[in-house]
Amino acid sequence: MFLDFRPYTDAGFFISPNPYTGEFSPIGEISMTIQPALRPKAKLIKSAGAYIDGLYSQKNTSNVEQEEISASELLEMAVKEAKALGANGVSNFKCLLVTDVDPVERYHYEISGFAIRIDE
Repeated sequence: MFLDFRPYTDAGFFISPNPYTGEFSPIGEISMTIQPALRPKAKLIKSAGAYIDGLYSQKNTSNVEQEEISASELLEMAVKEAKALGANGVSNFKCLLVTDVDPVERYHYEISGFAIRIDE
């Protein structure tokens, strides 16, 4: 996974996996868990009635797969949350892919960081 910070830093938003050493006002800790949605496997979309909804019936590993979430979409989620809190930066940023033992929901993402307001 490659998280491209450039679109945000070029727009004046600070984001880094490291602490921010300049003057700033702390906003708060951001912690997000993103569980990708389950969707019918691509080969089954054309087959009417082939998909069994995992919400209302037993999970069926042969009929569903987790959606793919791009690195840019994950980063956008974190920045949007930080901006909604009034931050113009996120230090100590982390975005992890966490593997689960569930045969259907095999992974999820964990995003964290420290939302800050950089004094100018």
